[in-house]
Amino acid sequence: MKILKIFCLFFLFTSTASVAQKVGGYFLQLNNLPADGIVIDKGWKFHAGDDTAWASPTFDDSQWQSADLSKPKTYFSEFNKQAIGWFRIKVYVDSSTSNNQAAILLTQLGASDWYVNGQRFIQFGRIIGPSKVQNYNPHEKPILFPGNLGDSVLIAVRFASTYLPKPWMFTKTNFPALTVKVAPWMNALSSYKAALVDPRMDIGYSFMSVGLGFLFILLYSFYPQQKIHLLFGAFCFFAGTIPAISSQITEGSVDVNGFSWITVALNLNGKIAGVLILSILALEITNKISYFDWALIFLIMVVDTILYIYFDESSAYLVFNAGLRSLFILELLRLCILAIIRGNYMMAVVAISSAFMNTAFTLSLYNIIQFTPFYSFLNNFIDFVTISIYLAINYARNSRYLGLQLAEIQKLSKENLEKEKEKQQILATQNQMLEEQVSERTYELNRSLKELQETQSQLIQSEKMASLGELTAGIAHEIQNPLNFVNNFSEVSMELADELKEELGKINIDPKDKENLEGITNDLIQNQEKINHHGKRADGIVKGMLHHSRTSTGQKELTDINLLADEYLRLSFHGLRAKDKTFNATLTTNFDEQIGKVKIVPQDIGRVLLNLFNNAFYSVTEKKEEKTHSQGSYEPTVIVTTRYLRANENAATGTKKDMVEIKVRDNGMGISQSVRDKIFQPFFTTKPTGKGTGLGLSLSYDIIVKEHEGQLMLDTRENEFAEFIIRIPVLP
Repeated sequence: MKILKIFCLFFLFTSTASVAQKVGGYFLQLNNLPADGIVIDKGWKFHAGDDTAWASPTFDDSQWQSADLSKPKTYFSEFNKQAIGWFRIKVYVDSSTSNNQAAILLTQLGASDWYVNGQRFIQFGRIIGPSKVQNYNPHEKPILFPGNLGDSVLIAVRFASTYLPKPWMFTKTNFPALTVKVAPWMNALSSYKAALVDPRMDIGYSFMSVGLGFLFILLYSFYPQQKIHLLFGAFCFFAGTIPAISSQITEGSVDVNGFSWITVALNLNGKIAGVLILSILALEITNKISYFDWALIFLIMVVDTILYIYFDESSAYLVFNAGLRSLFILELLRLCILAIIRGNYMMAVVAISSAFMNTAFTLSLYNIIQFTPFYSFLNNFIDFVTISIYLAINYARNSRYLGLQLAEIQKLSKENLEKEKEKQQILATQNQMLEEQVSERTYELNRSLKELQETQSQLIQSEKMASLGELTAGIAHEIQNPLNFVNNFSEVSMELADELKEELGKINIDPKDKENLEGITNDLIQNQEKINHHGKRADGIVKGMLHHSRTSTGQKELTDINLLADEYLRLSFHGLRAKDKTFNATLTTNFDEQIGKVKIVPQDIGRVLLNLFNNAFYSVTEKKEEKTHSQGSYEPTVIVTTRYLRANENAATGTKKDMVEIKVRDNGMGISQSVRDKIFQPFFTTKPTGKGTGLGLSLSYDIIVKEHEGQLMLDTRENEFAEFIIRIPVLP
C-alpha cells in the first residue's frame, strides 16, 4: 500500500540499468531505459550557499563535495547550515539515441530551480531566500527530457528547504530530500496516471478504519464493562489515521522539517497501536494488565520516544531500542503461549502475528532481512479480522447465554403466574365476602366519623374565636376608658379655648401682644380639634374590635337566606339615608326561590351582609360625588343575587357539596389590582383615614371561610364595578 511506502521508498531507487558512471558524470542510453526507469543518485557535486553563477557549464566544481542523493548524510549537515545549496552533475547522452523521448521524474522536500547547460529549465515551488520557500513536490510528475543538447548535459539544481534545528531527525530516516529519475516517456506517463488512483484507496482504508473505531467506541459507551471495545476502537482509530498522516508525504508538499515531524507522528502512531494490541491481549488472556506490561508501555511510549527524538543516532539508543523490542516480542510470545494453554486461539493468532511483524522489522534494522509494506499490511489485516471475529463470537455467545437465561426466567415466571392466579382466585372469593361485610360497617363508621370531625372542627374554631374575642374585648375595653377621657377633655379644652379667645377680645392690651395671644389660642384650638379627630378615629377602631370580638351563640339554625339578605339590605340603606338625606341608590334583588332555608348562624351572616352592603353604598356614593364634580351622568346601583348551586356545578370550586351563592355587586369605584391580595387582611382598608377601620372584611372572611367552611371571593374592575361572592355549603 502506498501509505507504507514512505518507510522503504529508497529501495525503489536502487536500479542501475542503462546508466554507467564515468569520471565526472553519468553515461545515459535513452534507447535502453528500463520500464520503471533509473535513478540518478550518484556522481553529484554539492555546495551549500546560493550563487546563480554555479549554474554555468564552465564553472569549476572540482572543489565541491561529492553527494549521494540516496544518502542524505553525505550532504545534509552542510546543507542544513544555510538551508539552501546547489547540486551539479554532468550527464553524457548517447547521441545515436537522442531521438528517443525520456521523462525526468522528481520528488523533493522543498523547492528547486533546474538549470540545463546554464539555462533555467523548470521551477518547482518558489525560493524566496534561505528557509523562506514555497514548497512543491511534483511526486514524479513526468517532465520531458530536453533533446538536441549534444553529447553531454550539465544539470544544476538550486535546492532550498526549511532549517531543521535537529538535523538527525531527518537523516535517521534515510529518506532522500531530492530524488532524480529518468524513465521512458510513455511508461512514466502511464505510471503517473495509475498512481493517482492510490490515494482514493488510502482514503477508503482510512475511513473504514476510523469508522470501525468509532463504532466500537460507541459500543463501549453502551457496555462500559467491555474494555476491549474501547481498546480495539482506539486501535482502529490510530491505524486509520496513518493514511491521513502519510498523505502529507505521498501527496502533499512538505519540507524536511515537516517530513521529520510527520515521521515522529507515524512512529508514535505505530507505538500506540502496538501497546493497544498488547493491552487487548493482556486483558483477554490474563484478565488484567500486569505491572511488567505497564512498565513496558511506559518505556515504549515515554522513554523510547524521548530517545528517538534526541539520541536516535547514538549507539546507546540502538542497543536500548533493540532490547526494548526484544522484550516486547518476548511478552507477545508469552501471551501467545498462555492463550494456547487456555484455549483462546484467536488471541494467540493476534499475538503471533504481532510478534512476527515486530521481529521482521527488528531484523531489517540490522539488514538481516528486507522489511516490506506487506508485513505491516498482513499484520493489520490479521488483527482487524481476527479481533472483529473474536468480538462477534463473544457477542453471539453472550446473546445465546442471555437467551437461555431469558427462556428459563420466562418458564419460571409462567409457573409462578399460574400458581399466583389460583391463590388470587381463592383470595378474591374470600375478599369479596369480607368486603361486603366490611363495606356496610365502614360506611356507617365513616359517616359517624365525618360528623364527629366536622363537629370537632367547629368546636375548635369556636373556641379559638371565643378566646381571641375575649382577648380582643379585654384589650379594647382597657383602651376605651382612657380614650374616652382624651376625647372628652379635648372637647372641653376646645370650649375653654373658645372662651379664652372671647375674653381676649374684651381685654385692652397692646395690639401686638393681643395678636400673638390670639395666634397661640388658634393653634391651641386646632391642636385640640386634631386630638379630638384622631381620638374619635381610635374610638371607632376600638368599637370595631369590640364588634369583631363579639361572640354569637354559634348555633346554626335553618334560616331563609333570601329574607335575611333583603332585611339587611334595607337596614343598611335606610341607615345611610338617616345620616345623609341626599343619599339615594337603585336597589336590585334577584333571589332564587329554590334556596329555601339553610343551616347558618344568622347573626354572623347578617353581620357579613351588612358590612358588604355598607361598603357597596360607600363606593357608589364616592363615585357619585366624583361624577358630580366632573358634571357626568351616573346612576348608583347595588345588585344582590342569590342562587342554589348543585354539586356538579361546583367542580371548578373543588367541592362536591351543594352550595348557596350570594353576590353583592355595585357600580362604584371598584378596587385596583394592586390591593386585591390585601383586601381581606386585618386593619387594611381602601377608605381614607378616619373613614374605615380595616376590620369589616377581615371579620367577614373569618365568618364565611373558617366558621361556615365556605368561600368569600372578589371580582372587580377599577372604576367600573366590585362584586363580592359568598358561597356557603348546604348542610343536611
